[in-house]
Amino acid sequence: MRVSMIVPNPCAPDFRVMKEAESLAAAGHEVCVFCVAMPGLPQDEVRAGVRYQRLEWKGASPRQALEQLFRRRIQAPAATQPGAPTSAPSVAPPNPTPNSGRLAKILGAERAAVIRAWLRDQSQTLHQPWLAASFGRSFEAALTASRADVIHAHDLPALPVASRVAMNTGAAFIFDSHELETHRNPPLSPARRRQVERLEARLLPRAAAVITVGDSIADHLATHYGIPRPLVLYNTPRAADQSPRSDQDPGLRMRAGLPEDSFLLVYTGNVAINRGLETVVAALGQLRQNAPEHGFGRPVCLVTVGRSPPSVAARLSRLAQEAGVLDRLAMLPPVPPEDVSRVIASADAAIIPIIPVALSYQYAMPNKLFEALMAGLPVIGSDLAEMGPFLRDRQLGLTFPAGDASALAETILTMARATPGTFRKLAAESIGWEAQAERLVEFYHQLGQERCD
Repeated sequence: MRVSMIVPNPCAPDFRVMKEAESLAAAGHEVCVFCVAMPGLPQDEVRAGVRYQRLEWKGASPRQALEQLFRRRIQAPAATQPGAPTSAPSVAPPNPTPNSGRLAKILGAERAAVIRAWLRDQSQTLHQPWLAASFGRSFEAALTASRADVIHAHDLPALPVASRVAMNTGAAFIFDSHELETHRNPPLSPARRRQVERLEARLLPRAAAVITVGDSIADHLATHYGIPRPLVLYNTPRAADQSPRSDQDPGLRMRAGLPEDSFLLVYTGNVAINRGLETVVAALGQLRQNAPEHGFGRPVCLVTVGRSPPSVAARLSRLAQEAGVLDRLAMLPPVPPEDVSRVIASADAAIIPIIPVALSYQYAMPNKLFEALMAGLPVIGSDLAEMGPFLRDRQLGLTFPAGDASALAETILTMARATPGTFRKLAAESIGWEAQAERLVEFYHQLGQERCD
């Protein structure tokens, strides 16, 4: 079948989209991914049997228009006298402080701050639909001309145009929901959430199928919108892409400069505030302080592997210093996706301390979970709605109440004292993308048969 995927980013990379597209191409489908143009990327290219066409996303958003309007009318410089030397136009700072600019001078700092906050919050209800509409206008002609048998939309902005083109051309339409759109983080405004719910309630029942990233989200969408249960494809790495382990690898402790006898926890992914790393640092502090009582002689250390913005790294280091464990924390830069499992394999356990600040987080089955399992590591994770039972039922690790440092400290000790063989190791092929690809290809095969009947 001819499959046209549409995604509101440059796909450079979007690993989920690319893995799905390449899996379908390998199964004999003709796949074209329509994505967003970006400087430095080719407008038309073929990779791994998949054609990528990058189109310009035209049209300024209402938020941009409002910002431009304020900059011209509120913060414009005074007019120059005839014959006076001209200067460069005044440009407002990206995030003006509440008492800056002419709006503050006219209305006062407090009123200006209230107005800016109202505009920021309320523009969401205009900004996001406008983005979807401008995305649709930019991509509709090319998507229609592709004469696809199946239009596969990734993420919310692609949903309206994919549904419309499918209805006009007779193509089957699939929506791939990469997360729970109504419960994202940061949270949507109440008005914007209602908009998204109305949009999904209207369009998802029209889809030939919905695909998503976890069972909890699949159950939520099926119940909330009265649709058949979506197909679940986990965001797992490809086993075949993983770089082989070598005896020459220095090991994670040596890379991080941590004691060779340490019980080493590893966290992969972006280092950010409110991702639960503060809880881990606090737990390490409690373990060090109470070492004589629990009698566990090995130092418990944490290493992160991922992007660490300087401000966040400084804050985490400050917390570690206050907890007396600065010497037990190391932050390493990110490594290529295919190297993650190899690099972290010498740790004792992976730590996934997600704080469920939104329902999307409560339902999370993150990439780092599967990277850890592919590395053969047991996992200590927050007891989330889906990840918790997944770890416990399969004996893949232990869970603790999210944000509870004392409970985490006890959980770490329990894992550190566990006998070999307590936790199962899964074969890479059973959890890698290859297993998800089989489900996707079989699903498309059934869809093709239904269209032929």
